[in-house]
Amino acid sequence: MAVSEGATKSELIKELKARGFVMDGEFSQNSPLMEAIAAAMVTVLTRDAEVIVTKGDSAGSYKVS
Repeated sequence: MAVSEGATKSELIKELKARGFVMDGEFSQNSPLMEAIAAAMVTVLTRDAEVIVTKGDSAGSYKVS
């Protein structure tokens, strides 16, 4: 399973903007940051994760759901 830094960064930015974050200045928010990071990581991992079975009757690639 490969997790792309770019994909993770894009999801994080999208989640932050969706929650109304002000990215800098006196009104910037940090409190919900961990929530947005977790949501972005779950999205990326769910979308891109796969299991590769190399031996046996079940050999192949499977999406993680």
